[in-house]
Amino acid sequence: MGKKEYIEKSIQQLTQVWLYRACAMGTVLFIILGVLDYVSTPENFKTFIQYRIIIASILFTIALLAKKLESRHFQSLQSVLLYAVVVSSAVTIELMILQFGGYKSSYYVGMILLSICVLGFIPLSVFFSLTSILLIYSIYLFPILLTEETIDFQTFFTSNAFMISVFITALVWRYLSQKSLINELGLQYDLDNEKNKLKKYSQHLEEVVEERTRDLRQSEAMLKTLFENANDGIVIIDDRGVVVDVNQRACEMYGMEKEDFIGTEIERLGPDTDKNRILWRERLERLLNGEPLLFETEHHGNNGGKVSIEISAKAVRIDGRLLIQTIHRDLTEKKRLQSQLLHSQKMESIGTLAGGIAHDFNNILTAILGYADLILLNDKIPPEISNKVRVIETSARQASQMVSKLLSFARRGSVESVPFAVNSVIEDTLSMVSRLVPKNITISKDLDPALPPVEGDVSQIEQVLMNLIINAKDAMPDGG
Repeated sequence: MGKKEYIEKSIQQLTQVWLYRACAMGTVLFIILGVLDYVSTPENFKTFIQYRIIIASILFTIALLAKKLESRHFQSLQSVLLYAVVVSSAVTIELMILQFGGYKSSYYVGMILLSICVLGFIPLSVFFSLTSILLIYSIYLFPILLTEETIDFQTFFTSNAFMISVFITALVWRYLSQKSLINELGLQYDLDNEKNKLKKYSQHLEEVVEERTRDLRQSEAMLKTLFENANDGIVIIDDRGVVVDVNQRACEMYGMEKEDFIGTEIERLGPDTDKNRILWRERLERLLNGEPLLFETEHHGNNGGKVSIEISAKAVRIDGRLLIQTIHRDLTEKKRLQSQLLHSQKMESIGTLAGGIAHDFNNILTAILGYADLILLNDKIPPEISNKVRVIETSARQASQMVSKLLSFARRGSVESVPFAVNSVIEDTLSMVSRLVPKNITISKDLDPALPPVEGDVSQIEQVLMNLIINAKDAMPDGG
C-alpha cells in the first residue's frame, strides 16, 4: 500500500468513527436541548419535541450504520450519510427558527453548533467542509428571505455576520486540522514503514542468528564426535604443558580416567627421568615458537609397561588462548608388522643365499660322486680303499640330499602339486632347521605313522613348517 492510499484509508476510517460519535452526540444533544424549548417557547414545545425525536431517530440510525457498515460499504455511502446528517439537522433547526421568531430567533445558534460539530469532529476534506457550510447557511438563509416580509437590517446583519465569522473560522480550523492530520498520517505511514522494515530486518537477523547458532551447534557436535571417536589419542595441553582436554582413545591408551588425565603434566606420561623432562621442555619451547613436531617416544601404557608412541604436535590459538594439540598414535602394531616384514625379508635373503650355495655345493658333490664311481669301477684297487671310497660316496649322497632340500627351500614361483608323506616332510624340515634352534628350546613331535599321503607342493609345506618353528623360537627368548 502506497502512502497516498494509506492516508486516504486512514481518513476514511477516522471519518467513519467520528461520524458515529458525532451522530451519537447529536442524538443526545437534540433531546437534551428540548429543555430550552420548554423554557423559551412553551407554546411550541410539543411541536419542537416531535422535531427533536424525528431528527434524533435519523441521527441514531446513521450512527448505527456508521458503526456496523464495513469499510468498503461505508466508502460508497460516505457522502450520502454525511450530507444526510448535515441536511436533516439543518432543516430541523431551520423549522424551529421559522416558528420561533425567524431571523430574530436565538435558535440560529443551533446552526453554529451544527457547523462546529460537523467541522470540528468529522475529518472532512476541504470540499466536503465547504459544501457542508454552504448547505447549512443556505438552509438557514433562503427560507428566511422567502418567508419574512420585513427584516430588521441591523439585527439580521449582526446575526449573519456572527454566523459567517464562525463558519469561516470553522473552515480555516478544519483546513489546518486536516492538513495537520494528513501530515501526521504521513509521518505515521513512514514510521510504520520503517518499523516494518526494522521488524523484517530483525526477523531476518533472528533467522540468520538462529541458523548460525544451529550450524554452530551442529559443527560443535560434529567436532566433538570426531574428537571423542578418533582412532588416535588426542591430548590438548596449554602453554605450560598441562593437559586441558583429552579424548576417549587417549584415556584408553594410558589407562586413565578423563578427570584424572586433565591437569596432568604431559611429561609425566613418559619415563620419570631428567632426560625426558628436559626433552619435553625443549619440545614445548619449539612448539610455542610455531614449529610443528612429529616424533617417536615411549610412554607408560594402560598395562603398566612402556608403549612406543608417535606424537604429532602443533600450537593453535583459540579465542586468544594458545593451546597445543598433540595426536598420539600407538606404534605397537606397526612395530610388530615391521618386525614380521623384516623377518620375512631375512628369510627370503636366507633362501636366496641358500639356493646359491646349494647350486655351487651341488656341483662340487657331482664331481666327488663322479670320481668315486670311477674309482669303484676299477677292480684292481684294494678292498680297504674301495670301502673308504664307498664311505665317501655315501657321505656325498647324504650331502646331496641336504642340498636338494636347500634347493627346495629356496625355490620360489612355480607350484608343483604331488603326493607326499607328511611325516617325511616334517622330519626333513626338523633336521634342516634343528641347528637354528637354541639348545634351551626343545622341539617336541608326535607323528602318527598311519597318516596317508597327501597331495600338495612340498616346498610350500616345508616353508610353512619352517616359519612356524622360527616364529615359535622367537616367541620363547627364555627357552621352553
